[in-house]
Amino acid sequence: MTQTTTATPAEKATPLSIPKPLANLLLRLKPCRVLVLLKDSAQSWYPSKLAKAAGSTYVHTTKLLSKFQKADLVKFETKGRTKTVTLTEKGVMVAKLLEDLTEKMAQVPVPLPNQPASNEDKKPPEDRAIV
Repeated sequence: MTQTTTATPAEKATPLSIPKPLANLLLRLKPCRVLVLLKDSAQSWYPSKLAKAAGSTYVHTTKLLSKFQKADLVKFETKGRTKTVTLTEKGVMVAKLLEDLTEKMAQVPVPLPNQPASNEDKKPPEDRAIV
């Protein structure tokens, strides 16, 4: 007798066919930083070097890299006692998309909470030009 397992709602794929747990992971700051940093293939990325560059702890970074490896986004190469991390083809695509997304988000003006509105916003409506 075989058992069939069904995906829980949290594990169902998002509209982009990315499993929801992976999407939840990638849409956080430090995991995003780690993948975008790995795009720089001119450097040899060691987990400790990557952790420092991403502003994360070594333990957190290695856990992220393990999850990324399971999702086929990164691969490890061991040469002697050194272990380097590189992106897979899928990882390069995801890192590029994340980088594009963060660049576009940086262009969207978002007022910070508890910050006074600019002088332009304080002008009466009739002083604003409608273009």
